[in-house]
Amino acid sequence: MTDEGKVIYTAVQEGYKEGIEWLHKLVTEDLIDPEAFTQEWSTYVAKGKNHRYGLCFSWDIANIDNNVDYVMLPALTGPTGVRNITRQNNSETSGFDRGRCVLTTSCRNTALAAAWIDQMYAPLQSPQNNWGSYGEKDSFNIFELSTNEKGDPMLKHMDLGDQSPVEVREAQSVNGPLAILNEYYGEYVTQPEDAKWRLDNMHETYLADMNSKYVYPNVFMSIEDTNKVSQYDTDIKKYAEQKKADWILNGGIEKEWDSYLEKMEKYGLSDYLSIKQKYFDNYQKSLSE
Repeated sequence: MTDEGKVIYTAVQEGYKEGIEWLHKLVTEDLIDPEAFTQEWSTYVAKGKNHRYGLCFSWDIANIDNNVDYVMLPALTGPTGVRNITRQNNSETSGFDRGRCVLTTSCRNTALAAAWIDQMYAPLQSPQNNWGSYGEKDSFNIFELSTNEKGDPMLKHMDLGDQSPVEVREAQSVNGPLAILNEYYGEYVTQPEDAKWRLDNMHETYLADMNSKYVYPNVFMSIEDTNKVSQYDTDIKKYAEQKKADWILNGGIEKEWDSYLEKMEKYGLSDYLSIKQKYFDNYQKSLSE
């Protein structure tokens, strides 16, 4: 999104091309792992546990190495002096999600199923859906069942020690429908220390450089447009990601740029952006109604 409210595709912008050229320069200087685009997650983690990274990307550095020897990398200043942290699409509405649970025509008792789904929103159940459970004797637990200041039941995050937070949580959490409100912390569940550490660091390191006026929201589309966008997303993103990896590792973006743009158009980029623009405009209009 531009600050004028125009939907754009980053991977066809001139600045993107310049960024890819810079990343390729880092490859030629042996500053990027040549296996970065081909290795599996387990290999990536194994290298981190062997302390082979000076810089790496992860939601939580403890998943890769440890959060003692690393600091968050601040926004880099671009060639024109601009410092900007790009905000992810849907991030303004990221606290809300849809598609976590559906009832199909095969469901014989929708009322009973809906009543069961409602239980997933219970204050003591939702944290377990999101993070994991307690009382499992044959596996590492996320929580222990404790009490709050009132003496009522409360889920307390356990010290994970050397365990990778994401791997422990993925082994236990079921996701699905859930709701964790701010007022739940200290009442029904403790706030995980690693999340608080990460949020504090993000606010201190990145918030001041988040300058974008708009972020593409989570919008509802017609079935026809949803199907179109889904197909466009598959074709366009697959090609863009393929070329990105090739250009970073092997170079050649300047020579292939024009043919790349032509192929993106053949994949339907203009129509894709037009559909996205329509729903963004409708969303903005709804906010003022």
